[in-house]
Amino acid sequence: MCATAVAAWLAAAATVAACGAKPAHERRIGGAPVAVAFDVDGRVVVSDAAYRLRVFDQPLGREVLAIHWADDPGDGSVAFGASLAAGQKLMAAGALWPSHLGEGGEARVTVWGPFGEVRHVLRAPGVLALGPLFLLPDGRLLAVVDLARPGAGGAHQTALCLWDLGAGGEPRVFVVPGVPGPVRDVDVDPSGTHVAFLADDGAWVAGLGRDGPTPARAVSLGGPPGDAVALAPDGGTVAAGREDGVVVCAPGVPPRLVSARAATALRFAPAGALRLALLGKDARLRVVDAASGATRNIAAGTRVRAFAWRADGAALGVLDASARAAVFLTP
Repeated sequence: MCATAVAAWLAAAATVAACGAKPAHERRIGGAPVAVAFDVDGRVVVSDAAYRLRVFDQPLGREVLAIHWADDPGDGSVAFGASLAAGQKLMAAGALWPSHLGEGGEARVTVWGPFGEVRHVLRAPGVLALGPLFLLPDGRLLAVVDLARPGAGGAHQTALCLWDLGAGGEPRVFVVPGVPGPVRDVDVDPSGTHVAFLADDGAWVAGLGRDGPTPARAVSLGGPPGDAVALAPDGGTVAAGREDGVVVCAPGVPPRLVSARAATALRFAPAGALRLALLGKDARLRVVDAASGATRNIAAGTRVRAFAWRADGAALGVLDASARAAVFLTP
């Protein structure tokens, strides 16, 4: 993109960004919320640092469920997901229980039905860190974990744990061929058929079949990678952070800068036009039109902690640093 085009794009983006968006619904929920999602009925689901799941009736109305799902496991990381799996309405949350016998511990993930009933308790031993969870439409649950790399003197490698929720049993663990570690961020497309990785050396996309991931293909970012990656609903278009902003990379097309802001989290809208939610290092949330670069501020003037798209792509759920939850419409 030439300098003149970049300047014109930045001017247009700034004009749109100045407007900002107001929440359609909001409420202060208290506690220490760390993650947010929508279930398939459009209810807002929040996970907090006290290992609770809280479900609010739509649109962000009364609290209809509160599940204390774990005692404090110590210095464990918390992962969270809420999505549709195998035609059922499911929620999942997990944490890492540290081992007293050496490095690492056991990842434990609980899966609930829509009324808070426990459907599954899943375990994966020998885990050094537990990352994002994804409930896949084909009835599997995917957890991103870090494992010790054999014979590498304590080095880590990122792996995928896949549980078949219908069959039960132990997870199948895969190290994705072709992806060098350590991995900084991971995303799965809404159909659950592809997974994207951002690592120290760039970005990769792999297929996610019933027999595990296929060898990954490298995605050219055109510059040093940043901290976040997102995979579009087409399973091939990738958005990735770079040191100088965010680029969108479609197969066979050179990377295109769509924002000059560094990002800590990125997610494409799961439906509708190709739009990208971008949480910047300034804790501000913006939606970027991936085609034009036009930018819309979400929760203007608020420091955002976490966000999630609704399945129809028409709303964003947002948690801010003041323990406030809000729903913003994004037509």
